[in-house]
Order: sequence, then structure tokens, then C-alpha cells
Amino acid sequence: MQQQLILTERQRISAEMHDDIGSGVFAIHSFAHAAGKKENASPEIGEIENMVTDLSVKIRDVIWSTNVGYDNLENLFYYTYIQINKLFEHSEIELVYELPEDIIDLKITGLSRRNIYLLVKELVHNAIKHSKAKTIEVKMFTDGQTLHIAVNDNGVGINPDNARPNGMGLGNIRQRVEKFKGTISTENNKGAHISIQIPLSELQVVEFDKKLNKWQLFITRLLRIPTDTAGEK
Repeated sequence: MQQQLILTERQRISAEMHDDIGSGVFAIHSFAHAAGKKENASPEIGEIENMVTDLSVKIRDVIWSTNVGYDNLENLFYYTYIQINKLFEHSEIELVYELPEDIIDLKITGLSRRNIYLLVKELVHNAIKHSKAKTIEVKMFTDGQTLHIAVNDNGVGINPDNARPNGMGLGNIRQRVEKFKGTISTENNKGAHISIQIPLSELQVVEFDKKLNKWQLFITRLLRIPTDTAGEK
């Protein structure tokens, strides 16, 4: 019951942000855009338009992350693909993005979905900013047990020893991966190659009843009570 209430509240917040805040920000952006085209328009108008554009992107991400209808692996893959493409709109770097033809049907938590998206986004953003590469390749796929993420470029490479543990570079990415009990490896070979593996079990939604059954089974084994008789009392 509590889990359902949380999901309902998430959906309500997502809908209200889309209908009220989202539409309001769009109106401000349209007004600023129109004002900026007028003769002798103040340069500050353009700055306001850019600020509102950045804000609308952040709002869209929050709406996506709170919408319970998107809590699945397939949506994570395709939303990430669309948003990563946008990072290259004003870049001379070529993006090569590989998605699997078949994506397993797996329900994942909204928090996991958002954090994985931010993880990939940060990896790609860092590559665009620092790699001096001509091409950046992004791969996301699963093997049934693990989510695999790979970001490769043909740039200057990276030095993991220089990563700040609490910074927004590789150290921050490692912390994100560790929260999912995942692993990350880096390699310099005619560019930077970053590979991440995260257990799907760390992303998957586990219903409360399933958690309870696992604890019941654990206690049964601990007390050495036969499974077939444990539920008779």
C-alpha cells in the first residue's frame, strides 16, 4: 500500500510539473525569444533566453525521472540516447552511439533510471570537454545479468591518478558506480576508453512482498525449519 502511494505521488508531481511549471517556463522562453528579435533589444534578453533554456532542460529531466510510466530499462536506453545526441548539436565531434536491437523487459526504479542517465551524461560531457577527440563512441547493452556502459574516444586520453576524489571528474563517476555495486575500468589506447558494469539486480524494482518472502526464507533456513511446514502455523 505504501509503495503504491509513493508511485501515485510521483506521478502527480510529474504531471503538475509538466502542466504548470513546464508550460510556464515555455511561455517565458517564448516571450524572451520574441523580445530578443526586436530592434535595439538589450543583450540581457538573450542571456535570459539561454538561462530559461537551461532551466527547461533541467525541468524536463525531473519530469522524466518522476514519471512512473518510464520506470523500465528500454525507456532509460532511448531517453539517454536522445539527450546525449543533443550534447553534440554544437560540437564538431562526431558521436557514434550503439543501442541493442532487443532490450530486455525490466522494471527499474526511478532513482536508478535517473542516476544511470546522469552517469552516462557526465561521462560524455567530460569527453566532449577534455578529450580533444574527433569521435566519441557510446555503447549501452545488457547480457541478462549486467548493464554494460562504454564510452570511448580517439582523443588525448586520461590520467586516472589526477582525478579528484570529490570532484566532478572521474572521481565523481567512480562514486556513482560504487553506489550501484558496479565496477569501472579505464584504459588509454589511442584515446580514452571507459567501461562500466552494473548488476541489473541493483536497478531492478523489488516489490515489498518479494523482499518479505526472501527474509522469511532466510529466517527459515537459519532456524532450520522445513519450508513446507514453516507456513502452516
